[in-house]
Amino acid sequence: MADAHENEQRKGFWEFLQALKKGKISTPQLILIGDIFDLLIGEISATHEFAKPYIELLEELALKIEIIYLEGNHDFNLSCFFKRVKIFNLQEQPIKLNLHTSKGNNLVLNSAFIKLAHGDIFL
Repeated sequence: MADAHENEQRKGFWEFLQALKKGKISTPQLILIGDIFDLLIGEISATHEFAKPYIELLEELALKIEIIYLEGNHDFNLSCFFKRVKIFNLQEQPIKLNLHTSKGNNLVLNSAFIKLAHGDIFL
């Protein structure tokens, strides 16, 4: 998911997270690719209040599924908020993820990979 720009007028990301929590949506992994919040900056406390319940819910979900968060230009310096969510700042992007295929109940690593980055950098 990318560019949700969640704010007081937009609640789609919150509804999505609630669906994950309630099991209406099932996934082993969630990848957030920047600008999930309209504004969330680690060292600017005025941006924290709105995001607090989201941060708590993401941390709770990260107990059950892998969550990867690639920072964007509207949400950065996030490592102070998250202990369980894997954070990648813009300088660490693109990230390279190996792809897996399913064989029965097992995941099998194959040679394919994907590179992911928030859209405000040029590769």
